[in-house]
Amino acid sequence: VHGWVVYAIVGILLAFLHYRKGLPMTIKSCFYPLIGERIYGFWGDFVDSMSIVATTMGVCTSLGLGVFQINAGIKKLTGYPNWIKLSYYNEANLPDWSDRLDSLRELYEDYPLTGDFRLANSWYVNGNASLGVNIGTASQIASFVDTNDEQILIIWLITL
Repeated sequence: VHGWVVYAIVGILLAFLHYRKGLPMTIKSCFYPLIGERIYGFWGDFVDSMSIVATTMGVCTSLGLGVFQINAGIKKLTGYPNWIKLSYYNEANLPDWSDRLDSLRELYEDYPLTGDFRLANSWYVNGNASLGVNIGTASQIASFVDTNDEQILIIWLITL
């Protein structure tokens, strides 16, 4: 059975009921054989509302999955893990992104303490503030923030 069969069945049913019975071209008309004239009451409105919600969720899911694929494709084409700001975050280019450390620390502290990332990665080297910031942890957060920024940009570009 093909994936498009679902759409074909709904389309054929809507066309048949509209042409033969004069019913409106809405999803509630598909339920006429089951609930009869009650499609013009609460249950018909409920079915139409649920079809709008389901359609909206389906479109949003498709958009979100498409954004992940586009972002992965851009990263594959450029060869870098990030394509908006810096390509990599490490000690070698720390002066280029050290101004973001305060905001990255806020994100780190807002992350739930029970989360795997925060349990496995201390903000400070060996958990000691006097040894300085753990660049590995900060770079992972910076890379994650950039990935989110890239995906938000793609969503804006798609929806324009």
